[in-house]
Amino acid sequence: MDLAEYAKFQNLKSLAVAQGLLTPEEAQSVYLCLGESVQTFNDQPVHVKSVLTSLFAELLTAQIQQRGGEKNGRRISRQAYAARV
Repeated sequence: MDLAEYAKFQNLKSLAVAQGLLTPEEAQSVYLCLGESVQTFNDQPVHVKSVLTSLFAELLTAQIQQRGGEKNGRRISRQAYAARV
């Protein structure tokens, strides 16, 4: 992950909380895995990177749907999130 992707992920995570797609607790878990720098993410084990990358894709998809006029943003289920983390 590069710095631009890292910043985008952090922003999407924050927006997801504001929109009710993630709880504050879920966002905090993501933040802890992302860490305070790109290097923290890059040093994570492959399974953690895989989960975070999948979540990033879901958050990007939700943002695209909302920009396209979707009224109902897709909520990321707690079960799906818990199974990933």
